Amino acid sequence: MKTQDKTILLLLVGWLGATLQSGFAQNPANVTQLIRDSQNALAADKTDESEKLARRAVDLDPAHPPAWRQYGIVLLRGGKPKEAATALQRAVDMDEKDTTALRGLAQACWQSDQTNEAVRALSAYLRLKPEEAAVWRDLAAWLTRMDRGEQAIAALERVVELKLEDASAWRELGSWQTRLQRPEKAVAALERVVKLKPEDASAWRELASGLTCLAKHEQAVAALERVVELKPEEASAWHELATGLTRLDRHEQAVAALERVTGLAPENTAAWHELATGLTRLQRHEKAVAALEHLLKLTPQDAAA
Repeated sequence: MKTQDKTILLLLVGWLGATLQSGFAQNPANVTQLIRDSQNALAADKTDESEKLARRAVDLDPAHPPAWRQYGIVLLRGGKPKEAATALQRAVDMDEKDTTALRGLAQACWQSDQTNEAVRALSAYLRLKPEEAAVWRDLAAWLTRMDRGEQAIAALERVVELKLEDASAWRELGSWQTRLQRPEKAVAALERVVKLKPEDASAWRELASGLTCLAKHEQAVAALERVVELKPEEASAWHELATGLTRLDRHEQAVAALERVTGLAPENTAAWHELATGLTRLQRHEKAVAALEHLLKLTPQDAAA
């Protein structure tokens, strides 16, 4: 064969190969099948095989957003969050309404400590699907871990708007309002909690604290009475109740509560001192002296002074 003919033949072979490869890449059925095969492999826990198939889909058609989405999801499942974030960002750049890619991108960014990017991705997802309470909860949890209180509150308010009976969301909302020193809002949220979960002793206790801040002392004592009813062995709750009762000049009940404290926590010197004071106020001097003697045994350095 002449040199010229060989050259022409090589050119034709090269052109044919490029044409076939181009046709394969531009045929969406081929890429779609690779994506489907990758999904099936992933469902069967064949992560390496799934990754190879998804990578082939991306290589065949780099402008196909679902291919990048599948590749990113596989990488995320395979414990490669940084690489997954890059792939999923490509998918989102090409299709900003791809909610599956956005959700995956948020998770990948969070797992790779790109917290601000994770919040942005999840917020973009929620702009497209604002009725998903569970995702608002995820956003609130991330914002809480980032100590971004105002934004966490906004997310939690959206949760309880969508799911009025979500006691745990109301609880988190109340806790944030307490942290930000907003007792009225904290009390409103915590009242929802105890209505939905009347057995939640810690919520009753936090509610009592908020009511005390609002100088609603009768209600605070009622809340603390509920706490000790639910957790009768919790000395600190009895102590708080005694303090509230003293504030209301209900000294008989305050002394009874302090006796429960000293019975449950006999080393509590503050309780013994308050008990002695309460007994003196009630003119029960012998018992007051006995309480003081017990206190001195606990604090011999004070007796020596």
